[in-house]
Amino acid sequence: MRINTCHISGLACFDELELSFPKGNDPTKADVYMFVGTNGTGKSSILQSLAQFFSFNPIGLDRKFRSEMSYVTITDGGNILSAISPHSEKSHRNITTLFHSYRLNTKSQNGSIAYYNTPRVSPEEYIAIDEYRQLSNNFQPHAMAQKNIVFSYIALAYSGQRSVNNFVLEAIVEQRDNPFANACSFRNPSSPQQLIQWIANCKAKEAFALAKGDMNRCKDRHDAVARIEEIIRNITGREFSFVMNDEPLGVGVKFDNATVVDLDVLPDGLKSIISWIADLLMRTDRIHWNDEGSVFKRRFILFLDEIEVHLHPAWQRKILPIIQSLFPNSQIFISTHSPFVIASASNAWIYLLKRGEMGVTADPPIKSDIGSSYTTILREIMGVNDEFSIDVQSRIDKFYQLKRGYLSGNDDVEGELEIEASYLMQMGAEISAIIGREMIQIKRIKNKGHDK
Repeated sequence: MRINTCHISGLACFDELELSFPKGNDPTKADVYMFVGTNGTGKSSILQSLAQFFSFNPIGLDRKFRSEMSYVTITDGGNILSAISPHSEKSHRNITTLFHSYRLNTKSQNGSIAYYNTPRVSPEEYIAIDEYRQLSNNFQPHAMAQKNIVFSYIALAYSGQRSVNNFVLEAIVEQRDNPFANACSFRNPSSPQQLIQWIANCKAKEAFALAKGDMNRCKDRHDAVARIEEIIRNITGREFSFVMNDEPLGVGVKFDNATVVDLDVLPDGLKSIISWIADLLMRTDRIHWNDEGSVFKRRFILFLDEIEVHLHPAWQRKILPIIQSLFPNSQIFISTHSPFVIASASNAWIYLLKRGEMGVTADPPIKSDIGSSYTTILREIMGVNDEFSIDVQSRIDKFYQLKRGYLSGNDDVEGELEIEASYLMQMGAEISAIIGREMIQIKRIKNKGHDK
């Protein structure tokens, strides 16, 4: 399964928006598509639009349709795979009129969302989207009738606002809930209790397998949790491991080789990383796949909404490259306000969203350029030209205004220019060096003029 284009009409801040998602040229890294823009330019709405296609339940997109004529479509490069519109007869007539040539199937309804799906185009490549929605919505991992239901990909959505907290276990209990529940919801993610229960179950099953001498099963359960620990160690650069507590029964964390602590006392940034990295691998572990390959070769479609929230820049610049390399067969759609995240990705495209007279539009995607400085990203991608605080920048702007006047022949501002330069040169070595060089240049220019 691959999303190649998306068309949005009459939704949120968009009148009409067409986005294409080119395939990357580095098979060792996931393809990344980054949406960048000021607040209110629809970054999260794009992610939500895409994620809704893979969720049988509404995830909030229904509240963003501006009229009954609104719709969103996605294609695989030549065929419309699916369309979404408000649930109404008027909308139904609009969609079928617009897309009759693509043989859209009869709509399926859920709440105020209506789905329209084409027949499966390439059955050997993917589960059709409508089939994915149906199977994932009804999936029961331990039901005998569903043992033969397998998936070739999984779609997951995460927000940087997620967290995880301590949970006192009552017992080691086999989880029978649907691992796809809320998988594409940014606002209503799965409960952290499910995650803690799964980690505890893995630890218990590892111990049971070891006692029985079943080393293959022991390794399988150990590796399920160890993968999470390794990813977190790579991102943070610090030691990390989950530890089972027996009084009371629960899961603790050993961080930086300190004593075991509850999840509640961990830094918010670390809890955010744990909550979605562990959730991703938990869901992957609990579904049936169509092959027995490595978990890191699985196909994911990930929707990541500002995952840098709460993260120090040192972690922001590492998280995306690590995920790209771990899951090379994935498509990752991400919104961000971080120059560190933008500058970190290779095999990526940047979509700059801008608000203008015609509403919000998107420039053609820019190929990521590894090696660009954060200053360049701020200036050329994010439109932030100032390098200092607002107050300092206003004094610098005033200095340059006085400089221009003085060099244009207005000698009356010389004293004010000297005062402004003196003030700025007391504000730190960096500004002092800049203003010092400017004053030397000004004197040379004026002296040269006097020599004439």
